[in-house]
Amino acid sequence: MNELQQHWETTAEKWRQEQRYCLWRQHSDAVNLELIRNWWPGEPVENALKTDLFDEAFGEGLYPFMHMNVGSVKGIDISEAVMDIACRKYPELKATVADVRYLPFDNNTFDLIVSNSTLDHFRQPSDISVAMGELYRVLRPGGEMVLTLDNLRNPVIALRHILPYRLLNTLGLVPYLVGPTFGPGRLHRMVRQSGFQIIDTTFVMHCPRVVAVPIAGLLQRHAKRPAQQQFLRCLMAFEKLCHLPTRSFTGHFTAVRVVK
Repeated sequence: MNELQQHWETTAEKWRQEQRYCLWRQHSDAVNLELIRNWWPGEPVENALKTDLFDEAFGEGLYPFMHMNVGSVKGIDISEAVMDIACRKYPELKATVADVRYLPFDNNTFDLIVSNSTLDHFRQPSDISVAMGELYRVLRPGGEMVLTLDNLRNPVIALRHILPYRLLNTLGLVPYLVGPTFGPGRLHRMVRQSGFQIIDTTFVMHCPRVVAVPIAGLLQRHAKRPAQQQFLRCLMAFEKLCHLPTRSFTGHFTAVRVVK
């Protein structure tokens, strides 16, 4: 087991025991679901790949929606613990332990790939390029991919990028490993260099996350459901910022829709 796998095995066990971020995960799932609904391909999807299962393990994730709209959904995760938790929740999920940089699938296998915040947890920027090449390899010609990556143009992400991970993790500001990421310009260049054509770009999760996450934790422990639901509605209202010229500075993630 390599260092990256060990990190996610440990993280999964900690999250399973503590269950601290359930309310926040509901918001994260809602943002991702709105994105995938808006960008769902116009033609039928027979085979789809979900590139990690952390959302499915510790929230609802995107699998229920994909399962309803795809002939066959496969999922991968680098952590066996994460995969096991997700598969116990969704017994029909076809999942395997795999690294997105070394995908165990044949060329041109999938009609659709959903890769939300998978490629921003490596140690080196070159790992993102390698993973992008693998995603291109397993996507069929004409197939589409929806990919999100931490947005380095966001000032909070930029600050987090230069501060030591151990400090941020100790303070509870970053609950798991985050790695190198790019602004939208460099992401676009890497996507094109991998062979993809860009269909659309947007920015998602516009709420002030550094404040919203601890508030969500407090409400999860001490507030009743109506107050929690009102809080979630307030968080979703921030997504209207995606229509403003400042969206690339307020969005936590850059999202791109591409085609092979």
